[in-house]
Amino acid sequence: MISYGYSLHIQSAVYFSRSFDILNSISNYIVVYDQILNPQYIEHACAEAKLFVPWPSGESTKSLSSYAQLTTHLTPYVTRDTTLVAIGGGTIGDLCGFVAATLLRGIDWIFFPTTLLSQVDSSIGGKTGINCNDIKNIIGCFYPPKITVCHADFLKTLPIGQLQSGYVELLKHALMCDKQLFNDLDNHFKSLNDLYDVGKLEKFIEPSVRLKLKIIGNDFLEKNYSDRIFLNLGHTFGHGIETLSNFTIPHGIAVGIGIIIAYRYAIIQGLNSFDDLEKIIDHFNRLSLPISCTFSAQDMISVMSHDKKKNKDGIRVILPKGLGQGCVIQNLDSTILEKIM
Repeated sequence: MISYGYSLHIQSAVYFSRSFDILNSISNYIVVYDQILNPQYIEHACAEAKLFVPWPSGESTKSLSSYAQLTTHLTPYVTRDTTLVAIGGGTIGDLCGFVAATLLRGIDWIFFPTTLLSQVDSSIGGKTGINCNDIKNIIGCFYPPKITVCHADFLKTLPIGQLQSGYVELLKHALMCDKQLFNDLDNHFKSLNDLYDVGKLEKFIEPSVRLKLKIIGNDFLEKNYSDRIFLNLGHTFGHGIETLSNFTIPHGIAVGIGIIIAYRYAIIQGLNSFDDLEKIIDHFNRLSLPISCTFSAQDMISVMSHDKKKNKDGIRVILPKGLGQGCVIQNLDSTILEKIM
């Protein structure tokens, strides 16, 4: 049996200046960071790094060409005792994690997620990967960072779209696995302005992360069709929306629309009530989160037929059963999706 343990640090705002102290005990590390970050700050915080590599973020960076360019650039500087330090959002983490997993058949890596989405979701669970042939995350592996450091102060400079995108993933955890957490979010986040309140967000980062860790703990490799699969709520639909928009619709926003589609589908299947859907739509509206898209059911199905969660029975999707529970359907019914879209 293989163990996939790693260290998670969720730090209080008062310790932001010490966020990078964990690197003091590492003698050989290189840093890859989102090129939109302040290079002077990164170089000061990671003063002992052997190499600094600014790298573009966004879905376009999760490509075979980007992977090849980064590995080619790093290879002359990497030995088996090198640690790769990644600083950025989810796409930087996905790419750097896959690079770390494959350089020299695996070197240690540390992740400092700087977006809300990466802090509450993509940095937790060990998934790394890149896109290929317009299919999200079709190439990749499970390779968790040795240490993940989450700090809410990174969120202070995020644009509202990034905060909305990350908040959807936080909300997803609650909708699938914790009704009380959803009620707490609904009570605390009443308007778009509440997403700017980093102190308020910080209160929910840790419980959301702990919830995800608890869910993935018994099925790290996602092989046993355990509760971990419910964390894909909205994602099959969402990945279709992302792809059809040529990734102009951010991941979290697309997943949010996918969640609404999943609830509508569940109502038609008799799995959910209109009351739950109305409550969720009201919550989305208060936070100015989109609840629909213009793509046709036919186009959605065409893209989703390539989704990596598809199996021999058809397009597999996660549906909600009320608030805090879910189920899996093994073959998406195109006629139902046409009614919804």
